[in-house]
Amino acid sequence: MKESRAVLLLNLGSPDAPSVPAVKKYLREFLGDKHVISLPWILRKILLECVILPRRPKKSAAYYSKIWTENGSPLIVETEKLRERVTEKIGGRAKVFCAMRYGNPGIENAAKTIYESGIRKVFVIPLYPQKAESSWLTAVEKTQKVFAKKFPQVKLDFAAPYYCNPEFIAALEKSAKKFLIGKNFEKLLISFHGVPVKTKLSKSYKAECETTAELLASALNLPRERWECVFQSRFGRGKWLEPSTGERLKNLPKEGVKNIAIIAPGFAADCLETLEELGVRGKKTFSESGGNNFHMVPCLNDSEDFANFLVNIAQKNSGF
Repeated sequence: MKESRAVLLLNLGSPDAPSVPAVKKYLREFLGDKHVISLPWILRKILLECVILPRRPKKSAAYYSKIWTENGSPLIVETEKLRERVTEKIGGRAKVFCAMRYGNPGIENAAKTIYESGIRKVFVIPLYPQKAESSWLTAVEKTQKVFAKKFPQVKLDFAAPYYCNPEFIAALEKSAKKFLIGKNFEKLLISFHGVPVKTKLSKSYKAECETTAELLASALNLPRERWECVFQSRFGRGKWLEPSTGERLKNLPKEGVKNIAIIAPGFAADCLETLEELGVRGKKTFSESGGNNFHMVPCLNDSEDFANFLVNIAQKNSGF
């Protein structure tokens, strides 16, 4: 009898509620990760407990409250919808689960459910196109540790970062074209989550982001002067990848670019960084700097093309 198989979709995570206690709990786990704040444990602990957590949760909770839906966190809702779409397309060939690196639904619970379902082969897809310590790497390491410790009988295989996969680029192209039909924009900002320059993978990560941006711009037939690759979500005082999304949003109107579109292809599902950081604060920065039209392209979310892409890479790599 053929062994039962599963596909596990991994995403970043979200607080359980847009409240200060829930956000504080989430940030303690998220920012306590050595791959997110790369300091020795004791220094990371002091920074987190004495500087960040007394201040940041209130501000972050206010940001989350602006985008929270009646069904909960947009990132969780959209990832679950994607799981359902992938399940439909795979049919009975494999069960599909989703889990978050931080918060709920957690990797531990997914692993327990998978094992208790009798599944012994799992193809894991980290929903990060590019490989950074604070995204793809930490999600993979955590998944490996959980299964190795509690369910070593389960064999795991992992999807590689898919930043230059033609099917992924085609899904981005189709999504962007559909959204931008009839919209006036002089330049497309292709924004990725930033990382500190000092991290080990920062150079390769930046190169992968730039490759995605170049391939997408080419697919959209945009000449070089009509697009830029930029980096958002800076945190702390250290040097991060540049150019900064925020700085470009501030300076573009001064350079005569008053109408822009922005897309964030490093994020699989709409979340705080796309809906609030870019869609609310980014739009405000651009408008207050003299900009006119600001168009935020939605993430791929549960689009049919993205679901088809995930099913295809699962089939190619796990053979079900």
